Amino acid sequence: MNEFIIWGIPPQQTTETLLHTKSTSIDNAKKVIGILETVHGCTNCRIQVLNPTDCPSKYWNGLTETI
Repeated sequence: MNEFIIWGIPPQQTTETLLHTKSTSIDNAKKVIGILETVHGCTNCRIQVLNPTDCPSKYWNGLTETI
């Protein structure tokens, strides 16, 4: 079962943060985004879909950071 995580920028802030983690479907997540944007004033909302049964390395695409 997928997880639908909503990220966005809360009102009076400038950086993206985790806004919501309780959506059970993509349609529900889209409705929540509508509420976050129109009622609460959040901006740049997006949905991250995660499948907890996938291997985590699938999300990294082989990218590495050199310090």
